[in-house]
Amino acid sequence: MIFAGTAFYSVAQDYTFYTRQADSLYNRGHYEKAVDTYKQAVNAHSDFNATEKDPFFWNVFEGIMNCYNNMLMTDSAYKYMEEAILNGNTSYQIFTNNQFYSEYSDPRMQKLMTLSDSLYVLNNPDADHEVGLVLRHMMISDHKVRQEMEMMEVRKTGKRKMDSIYAETIRIDSMNMIQLIPIFEKYGYPGSKVVGNDYTAITTPLIVLQHADLKYQKKYYRLIKKAAIAGDIPMFSFAFMTDQILVAMDKKQLYGTQYHYDEQGRATKYPIKNPKQLHKRLAKANLE
Repeated sequence: MIFAGTAFYSVAQDYTFYTRQADSLYNRGHYEKAVDTYKQAVNAHSDFNATEKDPFFWNVFEGIMNCYNNMLMTDSAYKYMEEAILNGNTSYQIFTNNQFYSEYSDPRMQKLMTLSDSLYVLNNPDADHEVGLVLRHMMISDHKVRQEMEMMEVRKTGKRKMDSIYAETIRIDSMNMIQLIPIFEKYGYPGSKVVGNDYTAITTPLIVLQHADLKYQKKYYRLIKKAAIAGDIPMFSFAFMTDQILVAMDKKQLYGTQYHYDEQGRATKYPIKNPKQLHKRLAKANLE
């Protein structure tokens, strides 16, 4: 019995060592070595029994995916994206990785999105799947247009094309909000009791509302507060929305989350109400 425990401890040590080493190699740009080391972590994890397995094991496959993507080995990147999904990462955040921003129409991407959706449904049998899937797909539309805009800004695209993508962003934001309103009206904030334990579906309404007109932010602000208190969204998100609304109304923010930038890209916080009381407000909201 002692031997078995010692053996497990050794395997766990190996798994932790390999994942940390691989992460370090990845961060330093040594992608080939990182792939080999991540795969050693996979082998170490295969020696765990069912009760010992890392619930976030999919991170290892996502690491391999990112390495192959940086190495421009797209087929291999998609292969390990599938492994990450099959091993538990059904969040759409895996698809909104910056390196995949232009590939939403790729048949391989579409296939994996369908796989992710099917696993979401399977893993959340009591959820309202129709609402959950609408929200998951909304996330993609929101992210895709912003990634396109970001890349065009980096490439210093001409004014006509930039105006076009800005207009498309406004259109997407409006369409997403139109879809979100009846969900809010029927369910309130669609948290875990509505859409199940799915990070994408739960956080999408918050993101859509952040990109919506001020009138909608003010109207549904109470739902954001309630969701934060219930633990469906982080308190920081509630603080961010609070400050966003106040700044848009030319009022002083409460939590110091909003910044503006000068021509050199230097950030300055918008004015804060009673700054001497800021730490107390942050502590009360569990944000310190």
